[in-house]
Amino acid sequence: KVYTLKTDPLTIVVQYLGDVKLGVPSNKTPAAVIQEIEKRVQHETSAQVYRDLICTPEGVSTIHNKRQVQYRRQKQLNQLKLTHDEM
Repeated sequence: KVYTLKTDPLTIVVQYLGDVKLGVPSNKTPAAVIQEIEKRVQHETSAQVYRDLICTPEGVSTIHNKRQVQYRRQKQLNQLKLTHDEM
């Protein structure tokens, strides 16, 4: 069940009615974190972005490993590469 406050509809309370032992933890990196990584690797090195992300209080839940940041950085650099047709 999900409840919202009448005074602040953006604040919600989630109540789980089920067996906690049957729940499966989510290992997916949040979309907001992926978007932040893609935005930051355009101007910063992957090492700096990774270091900043894991040094936050919620560092454990933000990113799983440095390969995620390195992949996004490499993807960004590949978009900037000149192809043979452009040369």
